[in-house]
Amino acid sequence: MGTCYAVDGKLKFKKDFVKEGLEILKEHFFRKPGVDFGFNSYSNYKNLEEVKTIEDAIKITFVDHQGMLTIKHPNELDYNFDSGFDASYGWEEVIYDFFKYLSPCLKDGSQMTVWPDSGCTKLIIEDGKWKEL
Repeated sequence: MGTCYAVDGKLKFKKDFVKEGLEILKEHFFRKPGVDFGFNSYSNYKNLEEVKTIEDAIKITFVDHQGMLTIKHPNELDYNFDSGFDASYGWEEVIYDFFKYLSPCLKDGSQMTVWPDSGCTKLIIEDGKWKEL
């Protein structure tokens, strides 16, 4: 069983923090016990070593292999994306954790809005910390 998700993200990285954000994701987020990111199966990535950019991390987390992810990278610090995909009910926690793990590297004004089958949750960076609206 699963649910349909729509996610809209606007990630604004602090200067010189894009690489650190990727390292945080690779060291902690992508190694979460019990989470299948599809390496060497349904994902377009065979292993974690193939994840070389924040854009790669977005593609894995927001299920690019289903074909409904758009990423815009207007400058070296901003990543905007929209995604619609099917995943397990538990994937909602993975979505929120992605933002929370990146939060120390993001500037105020960064945000992510998540629409599961019902309801809506908005996460933002305000005063240097993430919060849920």
